[in-house]
Amino acid sequence: MLGKAFALDQLLIPARVLSLLPNWNHEELPYEDITAQTVPLIYDDPLLASVYRKKSYTLPEMIAHGAPRLILVGGYGLGKTTALLETAQKIARIDHPHQNLYSFLPFYTHVQSLSLDKEKQPDFLNSMIDSARGIFSPAVRRSLAGIVQKAAREKRLILLLDGCDEITPQKVDQLSDALKGFLNQYPEVKIIIAASPHYLSDFVAMDFVPLSLCFWDKNETRKFIEKWAVAWQEANLASVQETNLWTAWVKQAPPTLTPLEWTLYLLLLYLKIPTFPHSFNLLENCIKALQLDPTSETEISVYTYQTIKSHLENVPQPSPPQSLQKLLSEELILQPSLQGNRFTNPMFLALFASLALQDKTEISLFLDSKWDLAIQAASLACLRSEKGLSLIETHERFSSRLTEIAPWLAYIPPSSAEKKAIIKRLANLILNNQEPQYQRARLTSALLRFSSEERIQLMKYLLQSKEAFLRQLGALGYGLLTGDTEIEPLLKLLEDSHPQCFQAACLALVNIATSPAQDAVLSALLHGHDQLCEAAAQALANDSIFGQAILKEAIHHENPRIRKACISGLLRVGNSWVKELLHQIAIEDKDWLVKDAAANAVAFLETPDHLPQKRPQTASLAWLIRFAAQKGMGLAAGKSNYDILLLALEEGDPDIQLAALDYLRFYPLEFATPLIENLLSSPNPELRSAAHQTLWSFSVCRIPTP
Repeated sequence: MLGKAFALDQLLIPARVLSLLPNWNHEELPYEDITAQTVPLIYDDPLLASVYRKKSYTLPEMIAHGAPRLILVGGYGLGKTTALLETAQKIARIDHPHQNLYSFLPFYTHVQSLSLDKEKQPDFLNSMIDSARGIFSPAVRRSLAGIVQKAAREKRLILLLDGCDEITPQKVDQLSDALKGFLNQYPEVKIIIAASPHYLSDFVAMDFVPLSLCFWDKNETRKFIEKWAVAWQEANLASVQETNLWTAWVKQAPPTLTPLEWTLYLLLLYLKIPTFPHSFNLLENCIKALQLDPTSETEISVYTYQTIKSHLENVPQPSPPQSLQKLLSEELILQPSLQGNRFTNPMFLALFASLALQDKTEISLFLDSKWDLAIQAASLACLRSEKGLSLIETHERFSSRLTEIAPWLAYIPPSSAEKKAIIKRLANLILNNQEPQYQRARLTSALLRFSSEERIQLMKYLLQSKEAFLRQLGALGYGLLTGDTEIEPLLKLLEDSHPQCFQAACLALVNIATSPAQDAVLSALLHGHDQLCEAAAQALANDSIFGQAILKEAIHHENPRIRKACISGLLRVGNSWVKELLHQIAIEDKDWLVKDAAANAVAFLETPDHLPQKRPQTASLAWLIRFAAQKGMGLAAGKSNYDILLLALEEGDPDIQLAALDYLRFYPLEFATPLIENLLSSPNPELRSAAHQTLWSFSVCRIPTP
């Protein structure tokens, strides 16, 4: 609908991605990024990492200089399809600086358009070509096969495969098997797959690097709102007065909205349809705007529910009812594909299915699956009754499903007894220091989907905790409160003795961005001790207007200590003007410590970025080589050396065990699981947390056949 009014390119916010594997290149950096240890990266919920801007990349630079096989994970509405299409467009138009990609041919297709039946279509490349024929003119169709096959033979094909999060885990395994045969024939083809964070099959074992798609941060959200207003004005769809009104109004929206939710929210506001910025309201009102009432479409609800259930139980799908025709449009359902009718966004299908999903046993079946569509349908079904909410609170996998359920819970009134019980249980798990730190961070991130009024007391309680880790989480959570936020609780944390606590406080204050908050960070920069001064400088880099302007000015401050701190802040900015400014400082500054720091920073910026790569061979791991030597053993090149790796996991010191856990992430090695489970009871909290992370990563992977 919007595409008919103005070019959607006008609204594009370039996608950022986070690597879910460690950076295997452990070279010394000229500065330590405060987000590295202070901001947790949650595999299936990158909200905190996105808002506070952990190190991220673009897909074109990743596919150009990083690993040649990438798997892009993220929940529905986060923008995976847009990210793939943006990448395909940039590569096709040569709208990027990566010369090694100039000759490459991007080929985008959706997995539901592919035939994965080896008997019907044994050649995966031909299946891809067949899936895309319909979108080309007859003249192009005749030469399409030759163009794509030639690109594959010449090692300049980039395959962008969308929709793995819309099919069942069994189908994802079929795709994985098909790709294995394809890659045996064309090992040099570059591939980006969009998938669910809940099931990655064995793609990582096939040397795919998992990447998490970022939420928009404050700067990107502001740019999107500005672009939206300009596009509507230029298309004569809204006056300047109207766009100014809506722009001021949406500033009250929570920072946890996905790109899809931001789009729907602005669309409904501009169409003068009153709505709350909650996932449930946005989806339902969007359907109602198309003159459809989901609650009255019983046939469609039953059909969508039975369709999901049939996939889970591996039985034939039901026949679509005649009433489904009314959904066939560019807004809701695309023309039928090989896999049946495909909704433009799976959340619309989940919304209809949730109306017919009422049985507790079936809701549990859906929640326990590794299929996003079933999980979302069950989550929505739980919202529709108090019994459903009670089921969420008592479900044995409560904590592992909160990331999906929390956005919907924001819709439930705060007065609900069941919702209060859920928040209480959530708080108790976060406060329990026997829970792995990773899990406590994950639950805190889930809690951020609730209204500010519902979580502010817990955030304040965390800020006063005797445990440094909870104070750190409290500060990060406090920074995402909306409305007029009092900053006094964070000011006390600036005096904390634990670096990660005052670093988190600086990041939170910059994100709050009120005048008192900005003044507090500026004071920390000018008057704080060395570590606090540097934390303030790096935090200011997150604010593209006020913060970066301060850094530009403070880099010329009379105090060399402040100038040196600003260098680390500028390195986090990453814009083109930073290098020129630092080069000037390296030449002109009168203090040799500042000159040296600036020169090192320039050298760092001129060095190619160490982009995440595929998992290295065990024989090249320096820490494993040292461990093997201590045991009087050696690593064989070209061999797995898994016996030594497992021994390191069992008998190594904590640093060696942490390195082994990092290496095994998303790689469910046989016999490793019991050794990792033993580490869950370690007195070392860092080991317990890393063990929990690695076991969680095993749970989303295909278990290797012995």
